[in-house]
Amino acid sequence: QEESKKAEAELNKVRKLPDNKRCANCLASGSPLLSAVVMPFKIFVCSNCKSAHQAFSHRCKSTQMSLWSMEEVRSLEDHQGGGNRVAQETYLAQVRDEERPREGDHLDVYKEFVKKAYLEQRWCGPPRRERSDPPPQPASRSNAAPVAAPSGRAARPAAAAPASVDLLSDFEPSKPTPAPAP
Repeated sequence: QEESKKAEAELNKVRKLPDNKRCANCLASGSPLLSAVVMPFKIFVCSNCKSAHQAFSHRCKSTQMSLWSMEEVRSLEDHQGGGNRVAQETYLAQVRDEERPREGDHLDVYKEFVKKAYLEQRWCGPPRRERSDPPPQPASRSNAAPVAAPSGRAARPAAAAPASVDLLSDFEPSKPTPAPAP
């Protein structure tokens, strides 16, 4: 119980940081604060973006209704690779404002943004304002090599086409198999 109270107090400090007061994806301001965290990406989001992440089975926790451990709260801190500022500098570094969903957009617009930002990692890299060359073209995902995730975590390998396997290669029938008795 004591641990939970400490974690809750620390979580409230982290969610009050300026970068965590606006949704990491659509930049909507929380009123007064955002109440959802997408755990795999350690970001604070609005309810529309939370729904979009949940459509991809991304685990979301409520800042008000869920029980938090200190380990979970610490993972949301900047120096642990968490928080909205880190997401803006990694997953969303090259996204343009007009590519973000806006209040009033259909949920499908939010889902498409989440897919591009976090699954395809379309906007990863140095922030646009610091780049002088054009953004890189998306890499072909035809091989199964994993793509490095911005936070240093290993990403899932891209899905590869299943290899053709001969399941009967070791089977050499020496005699015909009799039919089962009725």
